[in-house]
Amino acid sequence: MTEWARTAHRGSETTPVTLTVDVERSGTGGRSRCSVTVVIDGVEHVAVEHDAFEALCRVRLELEHEGWLLGVEGARIDVWPSGAARDQGGGLRAYRLRQGRSPGPADLVDVFAPTAERLATVAEQRAAAGAALRTPRAAAPYDDVDEVVSVTGPCEQLVVDRSLRGRLRAALSGGRRHGDERWQIVRSLAGDALQPGEWDEAEALSDGPDDVRLVTTIGADEDGVRWSDLVDIGVDGSGTVRVRRFRRRYVGRTRAHVEVLLDTRAQGQPPTEFRPTDLAALSAQRQVDALHRYVDGLALVPAPAVDAMFWLDRGRVPTGRDDDQGANTTFSGLADQAMYTVLVSGAGHVRITRETEFLSH
Repeated sequence: MTEWARTAHRGSETTPVTLTVDVERSGTGGRSRCSVTVVIDGVEHVAVEHDAFEALCRVRLELEHEGWLLGVEGARIDVWPSGAARDQGGGLRAYRLRQGRSPGPADLVDVFAPTAERLATVAEQRAAAGAALRTPRAAAPYDDVDEVVSVTGPCEQLVVDRSLRGRLRAALSGGRRHGDERWQIVRSLAGDALQPGEWDEAEALSDGPDDVRLVTTIGADEDGVRWSDLVDIGVDGSGTVRVRRFRRRYVGRTRAHVEVLLDTRAQGQPPTEFRPTDLAALSAQRQVDALHRYVDGLALVPAPAVDAMFWLDRGRVPTGRDDDQGANTTFSGLADQAMYTVLVSGAGHVRITRETEFLSH
């Protein structure tokens, strides 16, 4: 057990705190348990997790309710641990991240070392880490072409207040039920507009059919303009169901040759067990390691690119959205002057692409 005197910050206020960290080695599977205790204004806040950084985050969340930011390196907006630092080092050290380059040994800091600089909330820190660990994509102009629209008549059974429906569902069932009755109605009214697998994925991606978007395929045309084939599903206030298929060409983006090496969704394969929420969770490294083994076993991505994707624990931070698809997690790495990207969609489908520079002739 180690105890330190630290400070907490709230606006222009500063107050002393007592910070205690206790790591216990477990006899089960070699895992450890770490408790972090912060005493502030005579009130004790305690969290026990499998690594110190995770426990620190839990305590910080409690302090944030009262407006306090803890003055330690692990609470800086530009600090985040790798998977190895969590699983092998107990989360006691983390990396100082810099946009545009991979951190190395010189960037390691002690999570509980004192600092008053660049302190942030847990949410702000996670978002900043996600931005630092991925190549930013600026919004770009696009063209929508080949639009097909399927529209039904109004249906009174679909006219339900969204917020009320969500509260009732949460109260009665603790969350979304598979085969939600509104989805059943929408599928019966506009079933011919989508294939059964597309309906299944749309339902898996969203609690309700009010506003869902699927990415069916992606690619680039002969001029190197990237595109996505999309499906929009919506239910308006009158209960009218609208299903729209169209191709979106991203004319404002850098042109590139895009080769789809694997797309479980477009190729009719079942979704995998991987989920963005699990890959990005503040929890054990098992999902990221399993995805690493899965990608490596496919032998579609060169080893240097795989190493770049998974050397740092990129799955623990949010990695945004792919084009117009819902929440997902992406892993990217360079090899042989090509960018390889592995995307895991909200429904568990995996897409692997190879992107090279487009050279006009």
